[in-house]
Amino acid sequence: MKVYLTMSSLLRFRLFICYLRNGVLDVSTTASISSLLCITVDRYIAIIHPLHYPMIMTTAKANIFILISWLFSVALNIPAMVLWHNSGAPCFIEAFLNKYHLLAKCIVNFIIQCIIVIVYAKISRTILHHRRQIAAQQQTGQESQLASSVKAAIKTLKLFVLVFGAMFICITPSDVSYTYLAMARIVEAQQSYPAAWVMLCVDMLLFLNSTLNPIIYAWKYKDFRGVLVKMFTCSQGD
Repeated sequence: MKVYLTMSSLLRFRLFICYLRNGVLDVSTTASISSLLCITVDRYIAIIHPLHYPMIMTTAKANIFILISWLFSVALNIPAMVLWHNSGAPCFIEAFLNKYHLLAKCIVNFIIQCIIVIVYAKISRTILHHRRQIAAQQQTGQESQLASSVKAAIKTLKLFVLVFGAMFICITPSDVSYTYLAMARIVEAQQSYPAAWVMLCVDMLLFLNSTLNPIIYAWKYKDFRGVLVKMFTCSQGD
């Protein structure tokens, strides 16, 4: 009886660790992608509608967007993981999650990435149009009021290339492997797992994606570095 209770406790503890490990990884990855979408929309409004930006994007609305992105990440991942996980499978997302959950995650990631690319394509087109206007005004000897805003927009675009490039490199391997595994399980109606080292490498890339974003922002944005310094250092009294 004691042995049975011990084994049962160990199994429950293992399941809890799997929930914790895969839940943190799943939620943080989806939150990272959805947060990047929120930032993309914010930059779109700032560049396309600069005069209306202060009225459209207030601090309260920004907080609401952040809250929605995290609630969406939790709602997409946690209920499905708890209700439809593969009991007894290795404690990796590729094996632990239900095949339809895996496929749904990949579809959502793909849709969000497509929206981000489309929005930044529109931003790039607007920047090119403004640069042509600046070049025409310089040829006529006129000073352009667009110059400073265009420089800021170009800086934003370069930052996006870095952030989105890092996200694409870190997330694409998992999306490809998840889609392949999900389709294989749906078609063949049997469980199939890749090698443990493959699953470990894919999961580490997902964790790396969430780590790289603040590093890139701190590298490229002076204001962001200032906020980080204030967060992690004690403020001095007057």
